[in-house]
Amino acid sequence: MNKKRILTAAVSLSLVAVVGIGATLAYFTDKTEVATNVFTTGNVNVSLIDQAFKNDSDATWTFAENGSGYTYSNIMPGDKLGKNVAVQIEDGSQDCYVAVRVQIKNNNDPEGLTTDMSELYQQVVDASAIHNWLYAETGDSIVFYYPTALTNTSAENIAPLFSYLTVPKTWSNEYLTADLNINVQAAAVQAVNLGAPTAVAEGSRVADTTGECVIELNKLLFAE
Repeated sequence: MNKKRILTAAVSLSLVAVVGIGATLAYFTDKTEVATNVFTTGNVNVSLIDQAFKNDSDATWTFAENGSGYTYSNIMPGDKLGKNVAVQIEDGSQDCYVAVRVQIKNNNDPEGLTTDMSELYQQVVDASAIHNWLYAETGDSIVFYYPTALTNTSAENIAPLFSYLTVPKTWSNEYLTADLNINVQAAAVQAVNLGAPTAVAEGSRVADTTGECVIELNKLLFAE
């Protein structure tokens, strides 16, 4: 039987952590959300870097926080949308494995009936290869798993995922009113006594979702 103890406090960027206590095996974990609550259990602590920015002052597109991420409006094919996403371990945290869930939706077509976000997702997959992230498609999102543990050493305390997305030039009139909602969420689990995320096969970047580390990270990212 699992028991959970949750402490809360108000902060501008939340961190969520859950630890199980009881007969079953449990791990120190951490999970981030764009909200104003923090839930802590102690020894695993990460922050999600999620920064929207605009390099081209002549660009007509805009961005705004929406409570769970950023919405990009007035976009046009070929626009380069600045979005810097990474996970960083905090001082005092235990070494940990991290994952990031990415969801890209058109607010004006949330079910994806007339617009397709697959090209944007592929850009994130391609960008994640620079730092060797593994990934798994989940239906309405893609989850990326960093293959090595984050530590508090200066060289290994941050895991960059991607820094921009380009609006596909193939998009036509059905995307004319699109408002892109790009949401990211991170989770972390202790590295001690837990193996790293692995791929389904040698040379593949598709994550093995049956591995214990991936299962623990997914519990956090997909918790109700």
